[in-house]
Amino acid sequence: MVRPGVLVTNAHVVEAAMMEQIKIYFPSSKEDPKKAFTAKILYFDRKRYLAFLNVDDKAAKPLRIADKYELESGQDITVIGCPGHAGGGLLDLTVTKGVMGVRTKLGSSPYYQMSITVNGGNSGGPVFDQRGQVIGVVVAKSTRQEQMSYCIPWEDLKEGIDKVEKQDLDAAIKEASARHSIHVVAQRVVVAGRIYHQVMQIYAAFIQQSQKQGRPPQEFLNQARKQVESQIKAAENDLLNPEIRKLAVQLRTDSSLKPAARQRYEEVWNTFNEIKDWVDKPRELTNYGTKTRELGEKFRKQTMALAIAMGFEADEDE
Repeated sequence: MVRPGVLVTNAHVVEAAMMEQIKIYFPSSKEDPKKAFTAKILYFDRKRYLAFLNVDDKAAKPLRIADKYELESGQDITVIGCPGHAGGGLLDLTVTKGVMGVRTKLGSSPYYQMSITVNGGNSGGPVFDQRGQVIGVVVAKSTRQEQMSYCIPWEDLKEGIDKVEKQDLDAAIKEASARHSIHVVAQRVVVAGRIYHQVMQIYAAFIQQSQKQGRPPQEFLNQARKQVESQIKAAENDLLNPEIRKLAVQLRTDSSLKPAARQRYEEVWNTFNEIKDWVDKPRELTNYGTKTRELGEKFRKQTMALAIAMGFEADEDE
């Protein structure tokens, strides 16, 4: 909590779920640590991995944010979070100590590098200086080196807080909710499209095998379908259930999207449905492999263009 009723986390913590699916808990609450709070999104910045949520202003007391901060390499720091453990669960309010490293970049974005151990569940947690002031937000760890991790710098956190404070609450929620929903739905369409394209690749491989053996391709396709049932089920039931699919269709005319983004989304949506159709009704079997490659390259370029148009392009090293 950075202000009464304002909670900060990483964008990637909330980017895959609609807000009505998200519940907030405060393990340190003296009243009821198991009480679940609902939240509304106030500010969502995918490029800087920050999300600001509006929760009950009596849920928890805000932490103290540093008024100013200059990075001090070797400075003692503390991280509090709920990291995962070997048993598969999360540990509540784990305190970890380490030292601040240097300012660095991942892709084109600046970060503070820290010599401290963090794990999944620390994402979005506060980084404290020796005086208990928040100076950063945990965002990532190195997969190559032990005790090397990264946090979003104090300046970005402060800038986000300032933006939230200057906005009208209702207007901020309306704008951020639309931006977040658009990202969730578009992301699911892209992932589902990739799954269906993987199914096309499996079909193409089986068809090629049938051609080599001089046997009817339909016989091999029946075998292929048994292999891809779980992938198709994941795409249809988990990623694009009827409610999400309805939103996905509505996005085509959503005024919250800028014209360029709406055009790019329309292209992605149309190609997604084209790929799905070639999975549902395989045809032109002698050229199925060629069609698979063409649609895969087309979808890849379109999804990249959509990410740029929507302002959600990822860092180079993500």
